[in-house]
Amino acid sequence: MARASLLAAFWRQNRLVPVLLLVLLLINTGLQVWRVRMVRPQVAQLRQNLERQQQELERMRQLGARQDSPEAVYRRGREDLSRFYAMIPANSDLTGLIEELFNMAHRAGLEIDRIGYDPQKLEERPLLAYSLMFSVSGNYEQLKSFVYDIETSSRLITLDEITLSGAGGGDRPVLLNLRFTTYFHADPT
Repeated sequence: MARASLLAAFWRQNRLVPVLLLVLLLINTGLQVWRVRMVRPQVAQLRQNLERQQQELERMRQLGARQDSPEAVYRRGREDLSRFYAMIPANSDLTGLIEELFNMAHRAGLEIDRIGYDPQKLEERPLLAYSLMFSVSGNYEQLKSFVYDIETSSRLITLDEITLSGAGGGDRPVLLNLRFTTYFHADPT
């Protein structure tokens, strides 16, 4: 009963303070309910997204992926393009390529009768694309060795078409038709 009389006396003295305390208590309770129902799930979702992004970043680091600035990517691309153009020989080196092909064939025990070629100027690039076509005949091992030499050549060569014809059993020859493309710098005009 002493408590009840104490609260009654406090109420009679200053009614504003208990009302203000009650309002603050209700606001605090409302904010707590809002935090639990609205904010906490959003924070949990954001935390999951952050953890997922951190795991992805760590995975990219482990794979050696680089996150370079656009300027660095552009600079690296320009450097790669410069190295690429440096690998392309002058148009006058076509005879050197043909000589290399004859040497490769000779090493494999094959003989090339003739090589046909068709130069095409590439639009928007100072390059000529030469399409070369020829045939050789020999046993399968010789042909395989010859194609390997072409593929591992230091020149930029793309094998466009390879066809084999004939039965290659025993001593019977197999005919190999090759068509590939290589690139040269166009002569300045």
